[in-house]
Amino acid sequence: MFSYKLNRNEFFVLGDNGGNSIDSRHFGCINKRNIVGKMIYLFFPLPSIGKIN
Repeated sequence: MFSYKLNRNEFFVLGDNGGNSIDSRHFGCINKRNIVGKMIYLFFPLPSIGKIN
């Protein structure tokens, strides 16, 4: 396990299939200005499933 401090407006994104996802473990952190979408619904963990307020 390692520790890494993100700079302001940086995000470390992970895919849901760790063995096959191409994510920040491969391409590094992404800047907030490169995020286009908005999360509106949560599917996991199951007790928290529902629309994001």
